Amino acid sequence: MLKKNTTIDTIPFWVTPFYYPLSFVLGGILYLYWLLIKKTCKFEIDGQHHINNNPSHIIAVWHRNGTCYWLTRITGKGYVELAHPAWNMLYPILVMRWSGANVVLGSTGHGGRDAANKIVEKLKNGRSTAIAVDGPYGPIFKVKKGVLHISEQSNRPIIPIVITGNHFFQLKNNWDNKRVPLPYSTIQITFKSPIQVTENNFDESLIRLDQALGPKT
Repeated sequence: MLKKNTTIDTIPFWVTPFYYPLSFVLGGILYLYWLLIKKTCKFEIDGQHHINNNPSHIIAVWHRNGTCYWLTRITGKGYVELAHPAWNMLYPILVMRWSGANVVLGSTGHGGRDAANKIVEKLKNGRSTAIAVDGPYGPIFKVKKGVLHISEQSNRPIIPIVITGNHFFQLKNNWDNKRVPLPYSTIQITFKSPIQVTENNFDESLIRLDQALGPKT
């Protein structure tokens, strides 16, 4: 068994002959599922103009709906993603990269500050990013301030996103009961009004973001 704090970079040598092939297989399955969702689901999008008017932006989503967002995104090109470096995250990281996104590894306790600084620089150079604002381990539906600092430092707006649909299944074995869309679903995606964080409106922006992210259910 691997230790809970084992990361992608600290995988024991004896595990690698199994770890990397298995990660590529799981990544391939997830990638094919992403393609299936794109091909079979009906997407109803509201607020697309917020994205069009802000080509460099920060998507904010509850962690429970994060997988729904990444699986319903047409492409990762133009995005840089902040990913938790836990050992079991390699296969979704591979899918992010295969979708065209650039991936920066980091989270609280795992070089999170340096990773956030890299995201800020990428945003300043015209890329976008997406952040599960209560992840990676909660508390659920509580906005962490990191996304606000990234917006303030990069001078890029946060665009909250709400995702609903008629057919999902939920993963009951994790802390937030993550939702995953099913093929042939109708999925509603709503991009809310941008929130540009400044030093003067920081606390207000936290409240606005929490409200804009939708129901805590």
